[in-house]
Amino acid sequence: MAATGSPTTPQLECEAVYISRGDGRDGGAGFALRGLTLSVAPGAFVPLLGPSGAGKTALLRVLAGLTRPLAGRVTVAGLSLTEASDSDLRELRRGVVGFVPRLLGPPARTGGLLPELDAANIALPLRLAGVGGTCARRRVLALRELLGLGDLPRVPAEQLPPAGLVRLAIASALAHQPALLLLDEPGAGLTEQERDDLLELLRRLHEELRLTVLLATRDGALAHRIGGVVRVRDGRAQTELVRQVAFSRGQGERTEELALLDGEGRVALPAAQREVLGIGRRARVTLEDDHIAVWPERPPPKTGPPWRRR
Repeated sequence: MAATGSPTTPQLECEAVYISRGDGRDGGAGFALRGLTLSVAPGAFVPLLGPSGAGKTALLRVLAGLTRPLAGRVTVAGLSLTEASDSDLRELRRGVVGFVPRLLGPPARTGGLLPELDAANIALPLRLAGVGGTCARRRVLALRELLGLGDLPRVPAEQLPPAGLVRLAIASALAHQPALLLLDEPGAGLTEQERDDLLELLRRLHEELRLTVLLATRDGALAHRIGGVVRVRDGRAQTELVRQVAFSRGQGERTEELALLDGEGRVALPAAQREVLGIGRRARVTLEDDHIAVWPERPPPKTGPPWRRR
C-alpha cells in the first residue's frame, strides 16, 4: 500500500464519485453521492456539514473502504480504492483509517463496538491485526489515559453514558495508530458541555497524533468552531469556508465561502444568491477578463430583486 508522498500530496481525493443510495428510501432508487469531488491535505481537520441524507455517511464509508463507488475515482494515502482488491481494503482499515460510525440511535446504539465488551473493544482491532499481548496491553493503557476514560473501561459498552461511549469508540478507532480518522456525527446525543469537551479532545488528538480528521455533522456551530467547513448537500460537496490571513496589508483574518467545482466543472449556486438575482432554471454565463459572470436569463421586474446591468 502506497504511503502519502509529501505534505503537499492530498491525504485523500475524490473525483466525480457516485454511490447508490440503497438504504430503502425512495424505493432504493437514486444516489447518496452524485459526482462528489473533494481533496483533503494531510494533517487537515475538516468538518463535513450538511443535513440528514446529504451524503456525509456515504462519503465516510467510501473513504473507510467499506463501500465501493459505482463511478469516479477515490484515493486514500496513495491507494486507489476504486482499483484496490478486497485484501487491500482490509489493510487500509487495519493500518491507515480509523472509523467511528454514528453511535446513538437505532439500529445499533454502540455502532462498531461489541456491546458486551468494555475496554476490550480497544484491544480487539489489535488482536485482529496480530499485535501481541504485551504490546496490545500497553497500547490500550496509553489510549485510556489519552482519552481520559478513567474507570469507564470496566463498564460494558452498552451501559456507558453517551459521552463515555463516544470516547471508547474513538479509542478503538485509534488502536492501530491510523493516519486518517473519520467520525460520523460524534456529537449526536451529547449535551452542549459534552460537545465542547469532545471538540477539545479531538483538537488535542489531531495535534498530538498528527491526524488527518474528517468529521461529519449537522451541527453548524460545531463545524464553524473547527473552521474550514465543507458543505455537503444532495450528494455533492458544494462550498468550502476558507480562512485567509493578510496581516501585511492590515486586513487581518477573513473567511470566504468558496464554491467547489465537481469533476466535470459544475458548480452549485447557493439558493439565497439565486433568489436575490431571480435566477431560475436557466442563467446567462459570460466569460470576462478575469472571471466568469452568471446572470439571470431575463431582468426581473422593477418590484423584484435588485438588478444592476453593466
